[in-house]
Amino acid sequence: MKTDDGRNISKNDYFQELKTEIDKLRSANLSYDNQVRMLKAENDTLKKKNIEKTNEMGILKEKLESFESTRDVERSENKTLLEKLKSVVQKNQELEKQLESLSEVVSQLENMKQENADLLEKIEKQEIELKQFTERNSELEIEASRSMEIEEANTLLKNQIKDMEERVQFLQKKEEELELCNLSVKKKDFELGLLKGQVDDAKLALNMCKETLDFFKGIPMVIDSTDRKLVNVSDTRKPKKKLEGLNC
Repeated sequence: MKTDDGRNISKNDYFQELKTEIDKLRSANLSYDNQVRMLKAENDTLKKKNIEKTNEMGILKEKLESFESTRDVERSENKTLLEKLKSVVQKNQELEKQLESLSEVVSQLENMKQENADLLEKIEKQEIELKQFTERNSELEIEASRSMEIEEANTLLKNQIKDMEERVQFLQKKEEELELCNLSVKKKDFELGLLKGQVDDAKLALNMCKETLDFFKGIPMVIDSTDRKLVNVSDTRKPKKKLEGLNC
């Protein structure tokens, strides 16, 4: 018999070829079935993964919504913090202005300190003069009986005492000014120690000046007949406290 391609073969060979072709087709069909099963398994796996991804997307969506809500809260908190920061900046500006005022007060206190230093220098010079007067007192004790000269000397001494009293009043006024400055600066904690120390120094200087004044009041004075200068005719008494280092 002839085949489709024109060959002459026997029936057995023809059936054998058909059987071979059928086996090939069956094998190909089995391979195709296996591929279909594999593709189906992969499709099921992809469906599961798709479901998992869908679930993950839902979770991520919830997280995103929570994040947006958190961001809204943070925006509100940031707005509140910004307002607080503006308030702090405003307070800092006010403090800077107050610091400028305090700088002016400190400058005034420095000027007052310089004035006190000048007064101290004058008092030291007067102390030297008093020492010179004391040295000359021993030379003029023989003229102590001259009452008129003693009265004149006492008058001059009273004038000096009056001058010292005026200086004491001046120092008291300075003390009051320092106390007022101290009350103003006490509002600022970091200036408290400085102002308090200066006020205490002024008080100490005032007390020392008062003691010096008391010392002057206890010294009788005369006028030298040769050069008409004020001298001391007291006995060998000495003040209980030294004048050296006096700080007014």
